[in-house]
Amino acid sequence: MQVESKEKGDVYWVILNRPEKANAINVQMWHDIADKLDEGSASEDSRVIALTGTGKFFSAGEDIVDLSGAATFTAAFDLFIGTMRPVFDRVLRCPKPVIAAVNGQAVGAGTEIVFACDMAVASPEASFSLAQGKRGIGPALALTLGMPVLGRKRLSEAALTGRKFSAEEAEEWGIINSVARGGLEAEVERLAEEIAQTPPALIRTMKEVMLTQMSMLEYKSAFHHIAMYSQSQETRQGISKFISKTG
Repeated sequence: MQVESKEKGDVYWVILNRPEKANAINVQMWHDIADKLDEGSASEDSRVIALTGTGKFFSAGEDIVDLSGAATFTAAFDLFIGTMRPVFDRVLRCPKPVIAAVNGQAVGAGTEIVFACDMAVASPEASFSLAQGKRGIGPALALTLGMPVLGRKRLSEAALTGRKFSAEEAEEWGIINSVARGGLEAEVERLAEEIAQTPPALIRTMKEVMLTQMSMLEYKSAFHHIAMYSQSQETRQGISKFISKTG
């Protein structure tokens, strides 16, 4: 399966398992992630949900093949609003803390998922980039969810240059809480043990308050903007160029 799950102690793990494609998230995987988040939210045995990947990538972001296939406004809206947005909605609205356990490179939507999570830890080898602009697409979601994480100046640098940030830089900039030099799983388990000391009802209340603040960013509108822009000539050319270069 391309999206797997396991439950260990206080942690419900959601694992992207498509290493041969750098854990690029296709349409079916977006639906599977949403389902796994629902399962983790409903579990009575776990206190936190952790998102991670297998191989050298956390996630290379949205599958470029799906972007190429979304060649009409209807298809683009179905992809961005009907397929991708529900995952971000679930992460933000999840009654349990969601931790990104970044095992490798997080590119594009992979980094945007990290922005959406409540906390994030990363292996020393991890890196982060908003490289969509170089493909003519644009990191629309990062421009909203990334604002409280990075602030305007650093977000502008990340989005406009698309450059790669190391795990140490990501910690300094506030993208992640810590670099897990003792191992990702151990660090997530440590956080889960500490979180488990706080009553679940209080955690839900705190998340609801923070979500109210996040909603002021109008992150949902970003999916509308990116769906519209994805039909521009330069975006279609950028996607075709990227596929021809990597295909």
